[in-house]
Parts: sequence; structure tokens; C-alpha cells
Amino acid sequence: MQLRQALQGAAEHDAAFIKQLVYGAVAYQLSLDYLLGLWVSRPLASLSAPIRNLLRLGLYQIIYLQVPDYAAVGESVKLAHKFGHQGTAKLVNAILRRATREAAHLPWPKTANPAYDLSIKFGFPQWMTDRWLQRLGLEATEAFCGAVNTPPGTDLRVNTLKTSSEQLLSELTEAGFGAEPNQYVRNSMHLASVALPKVSALQAGRCVVQGAASTLVGHVLAPQPGELAYDVCAAPGGKALHLAEMMANQGQVVALDVHAHRLPMIERAANRLGITIVETKHADATALTDKGWPPGDRVLVDAPCSGLGVIRRKPDIRLHRTALDLQELSRLQLTILKQAAVLVKTGGHL
Repeated sequence: MQLRQALQGAAEHDAAFIKQLVYGAVAYQLSLDYLLGLWVSRPLASLSAPIRNLLRLGLYQIIYLQVPDYAAVGESVKLAHKFGHQGTAKLVNAILRRATREAAHLPWPKTANPAYDLSIKFGFPQWMTDRWLQRLGLEATEAFCGAVNTPPGTDLRVNTLKTSSEQLLSELTEAGFGAEPNQYVRNSMHLASVALPKVSALQAGRCVVQGAASTLVGHVLAPQPGELAYDVCAAPGGKALHLAEMMANQGQVVALDVHAHRLPMIERAANRLGITIVETKHADATALTDKGWPPGDRVLVDAPCSGLGVIRRKPDIRLHRTALDLQELSRLQLTILKQAAVLVKTGGHL
């Protein structure tokens, strides 16, 4: 079951806290398991999955959240009784109480291998920290790891077809949301809340949830009213819709995606935002050469990628992405880029 499904019907405050717990425990799983490996007298893998996850969630609250120790321990022990037995409940109680005593001086490793030390302390696979160390050096990598582990908040892109940045900022402020404009990306607002708040402007299509970095892509491509633009890997459609908005809903944006079932979400979003120039097509971006489509003024390639750039918002990438994936994705990206190039007219922009 997906987290979104599990949270249906939950109170807004409870849903936000549960989401924070799940994302945090996933992000710091390497760190949490390292500490549990020191404190649990038996192999962690020998414990049932529910008990392992209870320990991770309890430990995450004690170390990284401002949750009272008694609450973190008490609730975890209560759940241990439900999903285990008397012995496992005693184990959970003993481990988490030890954590409360040692939280101020955690035994992070200090070895001759900084990639390993940073991996354990910040919860990233060692191949990632090693990669960053080679590119950034020790001081910048440590700062980077710390920054990625801070709550990302929520970014909203202003739909300028329906409102302005000034009007939306005023609306959000009056509604009690601590919004602030992004100083680097125009028409992008930042909310401190990680959980998606109930913003009436979202339902009305005056704004859309979109990361500031993603919004910046549209500004770089800079499509103009009346042009023909292609987005060759479009779903879920945020960038394609932004192109249409920047074109003042004049011209044509062709949104392609290999997954046909994802195209209707682009169409629904376009309706909500008041956009009429986006046409969706089911197409494989690795095979565009023989389509015979008219060449475009602007072509956007948001190719399948490692996700390392959005790891702050998608912590599960830490658990399933490998260094080999990057090599395979690079080959796929180059294939798509070469195919997309055939859609660019002379003097156009890719």
C-alpha cells in the first residue's frame, strides 16, 4: 500500500506527522540501522520487519524530532505489544531508553574512510558520498549532506494565466501560510510545510505544486507565444503546462510520454489551469525519427534520470538507486536526446 492511500481519511495534522516519520525513517535508515546494530544484541535481520521498523521510527523520533522521549518510547512499546510479544516489547523498550540516554553523544564512526563516515552519519549509500567527495571535497560534501537532510517544504508555481505572483502571495499570506517568493526563480513560491496544505488557489488552478528547480527549466527554454514546443518525456506534465503558460496559451505544446495511462493526468491538470494548447501523444522518446511531425521551435528533454537531484524530496532513492543505474540511465538519456534533436527546426532550441 502506498503512503498516500494509507493516509486517506486521516486528520491533516496526523497525516503530516506520519508522513514526516516515514520520510525521515527512510532517509536515515542507514544511520538508524548502524546505531541499532551497536545496541541490539542480536542481528537486526533476525527481528521481524514490523519490529525493525518500530525501532527505526522510535529512534528517528528520539534523535531527529522534537518528540518527548516518553512519547516516542511509550508509543513504540505499545505497538511492539501489538506486532510482537512480551519479549520484543521489552527489547524495544530497552533499546529506545538507551537511545534517550546516548542521543546527545551518538557513536558515529570516525575512520580513515570519510566516504563511509559521512554515509553512516547522514544516511546516504557510500557510493553517493564517495562520488560527492571526489567532486566537492570533504567540507562541501558534509555541508551538502546536511542540507539535503533538511525538510524541503513545498514549492508552488504561479499560474500567470489566472493570477500574478503579487496576488498569490497576498492570498497565501491572508490565508495564514508562511509563503515567500523564491529569490532565484520568478513566479515560484515556497511554503515551509512539507505536507501539502489546503490551498484554495490550488483547486482553482491559480497555482500548481512544482519544485523551483523544475520551474527554472521552463525559464531556460523560454518559449514564446505562437511557437510549437515539444516535451518528449512529459508526464506528469508540470513542465509542459509551464511552457504553455509562458506562451500565454498561444501556439501549441505537444506533450509526449511512453506511458499512455499517465497522459490523462496532464489533460486534467491543463483543464484546471485553463490551458487549451497542450496536446498529449503516446510516444516512445527513444523512437521519434520516423514520426513525420513538424519541427518545433523549442524541444524539452526531461529524460529519465538518477533522481539524485531530487533526493531531498524522494528519500527512498537512497535505498534502491545504484551506481550502475547512472551508467544505464546515461545511455538512455543520450538515445532520447539524439531522437529529440530530429524534432528541432533549424534555429530552434533543444
